[in-house]
Amino acid sequence: MGYSFRAFMKKEIKRKSICTETKNRRTFLKQILLMAAGPMIVAPSVLGKGGSVAPSERVGVGIIGFGERAESVLESFLALPDIQLRAVCDCRQSRMLLGSERINRHYGNKDCIKKEDFRELLAQPGIDAVYIAMGMRWNGMASVYSARAGKDIYCETPISLSMHEANVVREVCKRYGTIYQGGTWRRSSKVYQFVRRMIQEGRIGKLQKVEMQIWSGGAIVPETPQEVPTGWNWDMWLGQAPWRDYTPAFANGGWNYFWDTAGGMMTDIGTHYIDLMQWIAGLDYEMPIEFSGTGELPDPRLFASQTPLTGEWSCRYDDGLEGGMHQRDEFAKRSLSFTGEEGWIRVAEHTGEVLSAPESLLRLRPAAETEKESFEAHLRDFINCVRTRRHPVSDSISAVNGMRTAQAWNFALRLGRTLRWDNVGNRFKDVVANRMMYCQPRGGWSLQG
Repeated sequence: MGYSFRAFMKKEIKRKSICTETKNRRTFLKQILLMAAGPMIVAPSVLGKGGSVAPSERVGVGIIGFGERAESVLESFLALPDIQLRAVCDCRQSRMLLGSERINRHYGNKDCIKKEDFRELLAQPGIDAVYIAMGMRWNGMASVYSARAGKDIYCETPISLSMHEANVVREVCKRYGTIYQGGTWRRSSKVYQFVRRMIQEGRIGKLQKVEMQIWSGGAIVPETPQEVPTGWNWDMWLGQAPWRDYTPAFANGGWNYFWDTAGGMMTDIGTHYIDLMQWIAGLDYEMPIEFSGTGELPDPRLFASQTPLTGEWSCRYDDGLEGGMHQRDEFAKRSLSFTGEEGWIRVAEHTGEVLSAPESLLRLRPAAETEKESFEAHLRDFINCVRTRRHPVSDSISAVNGMRTAQAWNFALRLGRTLRWDNVGNRFKDVVANRMMYCQPRGGWSLQG
């Protein structure tokens, strides 16, 4: 297995400090600043045969949660020459075995560590960073445990089950110096980087409004409880969420439509679009000050699920920027529109088509890219930051604010009234909404470790 990347870095820093004793102070300081400011360049002396990075000098990564998302991006991880996937964790034995088999096949060995409990993965030597893709009920809790264990984190969205949990994620990452990358990979998309540049340069005048459209939500009919499939640790899978009997539709994606385990389409895809709104507008580090929302909830006489089927939300920032979210229609009609005092830009997510007024802006648009390419750029940014210790493009503060905005919109819809937020006090000006910021973890789990 070799020693970890962190151990390698300590050795390299010690070696370089000895070599620089003979150099003057100005040259030494210049080298240190360059190391801190830019991506680390791996020296030829640590490269393996054929220019690949030797396993002992790679960033050791563990996968926590090998579901459909992790499986879909696995090849992107394996393609990076300067990381080594060293462990996989899933409380479903079939998924855990599938992940480890594919990793071992790629590296041509049987070294991949397999764990059912992510806490055991975090205790393994040689794990520098983790990729967390466990679902909304687990992502925040697992991030807190990982930061406390000294691991850097790439966490898929939604990043937390509650607003309070999101706050704790931010606090522990700051306390432990954790490199945290939220899974809002559109920040690494050339299309949205183009949109941001156009708006930041004032090409459509002062930004006044952002309108986002996501697709309609699903609903789950009542199910008869069944026996838990063999090899599935159902208690661990539920985690902090309240106990419920195993039912197939709930277990296989339907959990996204229940308040105890998720937040519907708003937190699933809406978080991504909210993140783009705040990033493109340059408002990463503050929340909107007003939220309102209405929507169609499932009929409890017909459905067991709870989150909105359709909805209309609005918010307002302190600088006057207005945001609107429309949950309606089908997957292919999702879009984002940015309107300024002197023009607008619209992105059709399904096709990647960009429209604008003035139309001349489109001459500056970069070549189209795939979602896979954008994700890989986002992942590359994370690994570079693990090496250099600089902030990634989607750090814990911006990721937390995007998550909290989505949850605040859901609160406004559920309470049926406009909610106002205090950015100084970091809370609502509404007693009931403030209570909704918290959820009580099921026995055995705690954000306190």
